[in-house]
This record gives sequence, C-alpha cells and structure tokens, in this order.
Amino acid sequence: MPGSDRQTNAYKTISSLSGKGPLLLKPLREGSFNNSAYDGVNSKRKVYDSMDEKMNQVPKSIVDCEKHGIEYSILKMDCSSSTSKKKRRWLGVISGEDVSVEECVFQSFSVDGWKGTWTEGNLILQLIDACSHDEYPEVFRNSTVNVNSYMGHAFEEWNFDKKLLCEAILSSNVARVKRNWIIMSNPDPVVVVDKDGWAINIDSNMMMGDPSLTLENFIGLYCSLGKEKLYEIASIFSQDPYSYRNGWADITLWKDGKTEFVEVKGPGDTLHESQYSHIKNFVRKLKLNYSAAVVVPS
Repeated sequence: MPGSDRQTNAYKTISSLSGKGPLLLKPLREGSFNNSAYDGVNSKRKVYDSMDEKMNQVPKSIVDCEKHGIEYSILKMDCSSSTSKKKRRWLGVISGEDVSVEECVFQSFSVDGWKGTWTEGNLILQLIDACSHDEYPEVFRNSTVNVNSYMGHAFEEWNFDKKLLCEAILSSNVARVKRNWIIMSNPDPVVVVDKDGWAINIDSNMMMGDPSLTLENFIGLYCSLGKEKLYEIASIFSQDPYSYRNGWADITLWKDGKTEFVEVKGPGDTLHESQYSHIKNFVRKLKLNYSAAVVVPS
C-alpha cells in the first residue's frame, strides 16, 4: 500500500531508529496474502504500523530483509501469559492457546481462508516424493528423512535415477497423490523383501511426527502449485537433496490457486545461511511468492 499513512509512519519511525538513513518498508504485492493484514480483519492481528517507542533498534530480521531485497510485513502479536525471557510463547488467534510464533502467524492467515502448514518444507518435499512414483515404495515409509527416494537407499534396487523421478511428476495426478499418500501414511506393520530375499520390517510411517501431512493438505498444495511447478522445484532439489532439504519457509499457504511461502521471524531472529541459499536457488529462479513475517509483541 504505497503512500498510505500506515506505511509512511512505519517508514519514518524505522528511519529515525536506524540512525543510518531510511530502511524502506516495502509495499506489499497487489492481491498478496499480506494485504489482509492491513485490513484489521481480526483484533488480535495487526500490522505493526510503527515501531514501539520502547525499542531502541530495528529488528535484525528487517535489516536482513532490506539488505537482501526480501519482501516483508511487520505483525504485532499477543504474547501468552506463559512467556518468559528464555522461551517466548504466543496467543493463538483462533485457538486462544499458547502456540509457537509460526503457528500463531499461520492461525492469523487461516482466519482469511488460507489453508496450509507451518512445518517448513516437510509438506512440499513429501508431496514431491508422492508425485515421483506411480506406486510409492513402501520401504521408504519407515524413514523420517524428507523426500527419501531422492536420497538413495542402501539396497541398489531402491536407488532411483533422480532425473526420472522428476520427470514422473509431470505424469502425476490427484489419483496418484491420493494412492501414494495412503501408502506413506499406512500405520500397519509390513515386511518388504528385496530381490535377494532380505527382509526389512516396516513398522512406522513418516507421517506420525507431523499431523499437518494430511491427504487434504497433499491434494490442496498439489492443486495450488500444479505439477509443472512441482517438477521445476524437484529438478533443482534433485541436484543436491541433502543441502536443499533445509532452508524452506516456515509456512506454506494456498488459497484460490495462489501459493505463498512465508518465513516467520520473531524477536531477535535473523535469516540463516540455508535460507539465503533457498531464496537464491528456488525463490528467485522459480519466481515463487515468498516473503517474511516479522513478529513483534503487542
């Protein structure tokens, strides 16, 4: 909202606090998820229009965003009663319970009808794996490593050509996503036998530690991003899966065919090296909708 009184106030206050000239609060994209934050649609979520008078410096995450040209918004959130100096907790906009800063921001956007997760890249990486096989190899179900089939396996028959895995995404559909999600989330013990007769006991699944890995979310993100964009992401990811599994945005959101990736930064947080790498290798190359939500206490 360029030229608005809110942005002007934030601009002036940040400039005066920095002591090093203006740090421009970047205007938000037309139609982006952030626009709703300016509308005051929920009394517990506000744009932080001007820096608190008690603050004596600009948050480090804002300086990082300005330096590297990363779009951001500043959100004022309520701290919970259990917040301490060592561990800050936040009051969930929807639940009213103590939650992490990532979940607090996610809840604030879900008020406006956005769907998604706040578990970094886990959903999109598992979705890529589900799209990469006509029938998901159950041997990978037992692991907690994201995108297992791109990581390789000790047994040669489950070491897949990464280029072929990526290409398989282009022939994927909702039926495949659903079929492979059922395999990936299967809680029942099974025994997988390799070509030489070695038996591998599979007694868990990768979904157990992440309740956001639901079928609804798999299909929702698949339909929002589309298989072509998933293919582009997987093609870059496959070049260095061990490094590229890190640095993903905290929150993945989708609504009306739009997909947004939001990195959440609470008080004192800064951008990390893996996040810079992710922005360079994925966000900018593929023109993904990416921004930071800088959270300050009310």
